[in-house]
Amino acid sequence: GFPIYVNLADLGTDFWTYVKNGGGDIRITTVDGTTECAREIVKCNTADSTGEIHFKGNLLNLTDVVFYIYYGNAAASDYAVSDTYGARNVWDANYVGVWHMKDATTSSVDDSTSNGYTGTKTGAGGPAEVTFNIGKGQDFNGSSDGIQMDTAVGYRGTTDFTISMWNQAVNSEKWLFGKSDTAYSTGNP
Repeated sequence: GFPIYVNLADLGTDFWTYVKNGGGDIRITTVDGTTECAREIVKCNTADSTGEIHFKGNLLNLTDVVFYIYYGNAAASDYAVSDTYGARNVWDANYVGVWHMKDATTSSVDDSTSNGYTGTKTGAGGPAEVTFNIGKGQDFNGSSDGIQMDTAVGYRGTTDFTISMWNQAVNSEKWLFGKSDTAYSTGNP
């Protein structure tokens, strides 16, 4: 049940010729070709042949594991996020939140888990969505920009948790992540 990342830009010309913009027709199966895997399409842009997808697959074997990506069905539509094969079923209960850092609106970023911890952009202008190494990212001003998570976020009050992120530090950023059991304020955590 481990989420697997696929950079859709690595797929060939046939993929980009036949996949629907937005990727709603993409289906992923195990090696039997019929057992479907839950997947989250973060982005699938046919105009620039770029995209990001995560799917839930079993990688417990010590040998190679085969998955198939199906696409090109003009009649197929995307799953709702809460459907069996929808985005929220990629991230199980062990994930408090997953933020791909693409804008939900110009003032927030969505959580891909069923917890729905939408992050609210803070600071003078707030961070701005930018194209990053894999998908989207946020450009912070290095002093007052931030993304504040709801006070109900599941890691509050816990001492042990894991964070995974990509970061490109320029200028003089002071910190990447802060956790506090009290109200958030700009500046240091």
